[in-house]
Amino acid sequence: MHSHKHHNHAETHSVKNKKFLFFSFLISIFLAVSKFTIGFLSNSSALIASSIDSIMDATSTSINWFILNESSKPADHDHPFGHGKFEAFSGLIQGIFITGISIALLSYSILQIFEQNIKQAEVENMQIIGIIITIIAIIIPLVLSYYMKRQAKKSSSLILEAEHSHFFADGIMNAGVLFGLTISYFFQIYWIDSIIGIAIAMWLFWDIKDLLLQSFDILTDKKLPTVITNQISKTLKECVQKKTILGWHDLQTRRSGSEYHINIHLEFDNKILLEAAHKKSDIIEENIKNIFPNAIILTHFDLHSEYLTSNTCNK
Repeated sequence: MHSHKHHNHAETHSVKNKKFLFFSFLISIFLAVSKFTIGFLSNSSALIASSIDSIMDATSTSINWFILNESSKPADHDHPFGHGKFEAFSGLIQGIFITGISIALLSYSILQIFEQNIKQAEVENMQIIGIIITIIAIIIPLVLSYYMKRQAKKSSSLILEAEHSHFFADGIMNAGVLFGLTISYFFQIYWIDSIIGIAIAMWLFWDIKDLLLQSFDILTDKKLPTVITNQISKTLKECVQKKTILGWHDLQTRRSGSEYHINIHLEFDNKILLEAAHKKSDIIEENIKNIFPNAIILTHFDLHSEYLTSNTCNK
């Protein structure tokens, strides 16, 4: 067996991810306090409800901070394959959490269609400072969500992906609340706020499904997407053409956190020295890691035979 690991790349992203989480925690606290204070002073139940959502965001971010600390720890005696699946578990919890919020929002919005008097009272008591806070609560989460999405792609972090979805949903939700309250106030169309709430809830269901599926796939060790395994196979075929190896088989892949775990059986002739096989294996690993820097590659040396041709690859 031959294993080749590099942690510098992952550690750099881990530090950046923690900074993003800390900043998002501060933003959530700021929005929660601001919206609750103005909501209380302006007698706006909509802003008070929104502040509760921001408090839940802060709580969720705190949990993610703990999980990111755990998932970024190197492999140890009790966890020889690392702690990467903590991120997938967090993503699954986040997905379930947002799904629950969406169900509550959908139910609330449907009920409010039949309680327009309450809606009217909320709108009439909304002060201009409350509208300003709502606008701020739209801009800040959307900007933060944009940068989180970029960092999530760079680091392949499910935690930041979940945080991105959460803050983006908050921004869109607040935009819907602001639009509904404004239309209701100026045009006395009080049911529009509820319709927007229903639309946002349905959108949240659609947006969160990918995170749930991705987290479930990682927790169940599903193989990497075909586009990735095809790239690995292409690299191996090029190595066969260059006579670096005679063939390969039993290509196995999975993901843990931001790491791609790749196991390959490399085929050599029966005269190759062990040292030479290791050097050729290093070349192959380096070629794969040039494409996937977060790859953790484990190679096994086998003899080439008529039963294992250069085109054999069990995926």
